[in-house]
Parts: sequence; C-alpha cells; structure tokens
Amino acid sequence: MMRRLGVALTVVAVVAIGVARLWPTPHSVSPVAASPPSSVGRGSDRPPAPAPLPATTTSISTTTTGPAQINAEQEPTPDQEAAQAAALAARPAYQHLPYQGNGIVATIAGDQSGQIVVDVISEHPLAAAQAGWASFLAAWGDPGSAYVVHFHPNVGTG
Repeated sequence: MMRRLGVALTVVAVVAIGVARLWPTPHSVSPVAASPPSSVGRGSDRPPAPAPLPATTTSISTTTTGPAQINAEQEPTPDQEAAQAAALAARPAYQHLPYQGNGIVATIAGDQSGQIVVDVISEHPLAAAQAGWASFLAAWGDPGSAYVVHFHPNVGTG
C-alpha cells in the first residue's frame, strides 16, 4: 500500500509541474509563441517570417548605487544569521521532508503561526503512525516542537 501511496504522490507532483508549465505567466510568453501560423504544407519553400517583436521602453535610473549598498541588501546581518541558525537548530529534520519510511509518508502541508504543518500518512493505526513520526524525528535529533502534525492513519485500509 505504501508503494501505491508513493506512486500516487509522484503522479500528483508530476501533474502539478505539468500544469505549472502550461499556465501562462507574463514571463512565459515568447515571440515564437505569438508567431502567426507557418506556411508549411501550403506549397511554400521559404521558412515562415519571424513574428515582430513588441515595442519596449527602457527607463534609465539616474540614482547610483554603490557596492556597499548592494552588499547590504544581499547579505544577511549577523542577527539574521543567528536567527536562521536558531531556526534550523530547532528543526533539524525539516531538511529531510518529504520523508517516506518507518511505515509513514510525511509531507510539508504549510505554515501555521510560524510552525511547519506536516501531514503524516500511514496505512497503519494511529499509534504506529505516531511511532513512525517519533522515529523519524529521533533519527535527526529533532525535538519536534517546530511542527504541527496531522496524522492520517489507516489510509487505504478501507
């Protein structure tokens, strides 16, 4: 059953990626996509004419930005670095999600008040799902306090 669940999650991910690629964004429309239909198959020996490029305007900023200002915007401050280190220390198992093993599939489901929401799916009873999650956390030395966990036991046992 876990294999079917893993396959189902993979299919969902593939479909989501495919839909994202098909969904037009302002940056995804290219002149090639907007070109008129080609004359291939109508007896023409010449290639189709390229589509005209849209007119663009460019504004030039007269404000100068020095290297110190650019670096200040890109590099985290020592306080930010300390906060990031503390956040990672509070949830060392986070970088290993999604996870499949110990009879569970654990996926990130969102964020709730600064805590990570995790769905734990298992084809076993609740106690086994909880034990699988606890084992996952213990493997990475994670106290589990940074997560809001929703257990979904007995999935697929109907």
